[in-house]
Amino acid sequence: VALEAGYAFAQDATVTVQADQTGLEFYTHQRAAFARKGHDAVTAFQVAGRAISRSPAPHDVTVTDTFSLKGFSAAYAAISKACPPK
Repeated sequence: VALEAGYAFAQDATVTVQADQTGLEFYTHQRAAFARKGHDAVTAFQVAGRAISRSPAPHDVTVTDTFSLKGFSAAYAAISKACPPK
């Protein structure tokens, strides 16, 4: 599970994501943030209605993004069907 920002994260930055009542931590590399526990992120995203990410941005600013998870379960099921785990 990954998120992409419109800017490069500082080295060793952490992004926090709140999916309803579940808090998740993402590690960063360049412009991407990856769930430390992908299975937990998928599980949370399947039942949550929305997710809120908070990430450090340049100039000592925190960026907060809110996104809908409507359709996540259907999309994940389609991906899993097209590319089944080995």
